[in-house]
Amino acid sequence: MLARGIEAAWQRPAKRARLTRAGSTEALRCSRRANMAENRYSAETLIVGMRELMRTIPELFIIESLTLEDEKAGRQEGELISRMLRLGGKTRTQYYYIRTEVELEEMIDLFDESNYRYLHISCHANSHGMALTFGDLSFSKLAGMLNPCLEDRRVFVSACEMANESLAAAILRETGCYSLIGPKRSIRFSDAAAFWVAFYHLIFKANKLSMKRETLRRRITELSAIFEEPINYFASSSTAKQGYTRVRNRTRVR
Repeated sequence: MLARGIEAAWQRPAKRARLTRAGSTEALRCSRRANMAENRYSAETLIVGMRELMRTIPELFIIESLTLEDEKAGRQEGELISRMLRLGGKTRTQYYYIRTEVELEEMIDLFDESNYRYLHISCHANSHGMALTFGDLSFSKLAGMLNPCLEDRRVFVSACEMANESLAAAILRETGCYSLIGPKRSIRFSDAAAFWVAFYHLIFKANKLSMKRETLRRRITELSAIFEEPINYFASSSTAKQGYTRVRNRTRVR
C-alpha cells in the first residue's frame, strides 16, 4: 500500500493586547505604538511561517513507463537513476513504475502530496504525446493531470522529442512551473541513462537544495556536447507572450 503524502499543520496563535485608555495622551500613544508593533510582528511571523510550510522539498520523484519488451530487456532507466542518486546521498528519491493511465493519475497525485520539487518522467514519446505500457496520452491530457500541482516545481522528461514547444506551452503557462527539460530528438536508452545520471549527479553535487537557471544551462551545455545529444530547456516567463522562453545553450550538435 502506498504512503499517501506528507501532512503538515501550521498553527501560531496571535496574541493581541487590548488597549485601555491611559490617564494621559502620551500613554495612549505609547500603547498604540506598542500594539501596532505587535500586530506587525504577528503578521510578519505568519507570512514567514506560511512560506516555510509551502516550500517544496528539493528531492526527485521518478515515474517510468516502458514497453513489455523494454521491461524484459531491463531498460528501466528511471530505476537506474534512483539507485545512483541514493548512492550519492539522495536517499529520499522516489521511483515508481507504472503501466496504465489510471496508475499515472495515482502517481501524479502522490507526487503532489509528496511536495517534492522535481518530477522526472521516463517513457516513449513523439512530438504529439507520450506512450505508456498500455495506451497513449496526448500532451493536453497530461497537462490536465499535471498543471494543478506544478507550482514551484521543475519537470524533466526522458523521452524522444517530448521536451518541445507543445508540451512547454501546455505546462509552463500560468502554472507556476519553473521549467521543462529533456531531449530534443530521438535518443538511445544508453545515452539517455548516462546523460541523466551525470546531470543529476553534477547538479546535486553543486547544490543539494536548489537548481538555478545558470547552473542548469551550463550543465546542459556541457553534457549535451559530451553525449552529442541536443537538450531542450524551456523556462517559464512572465514577460514572454507564450508564457515561457527557450533557454539557449551554446552547443551545436549534429
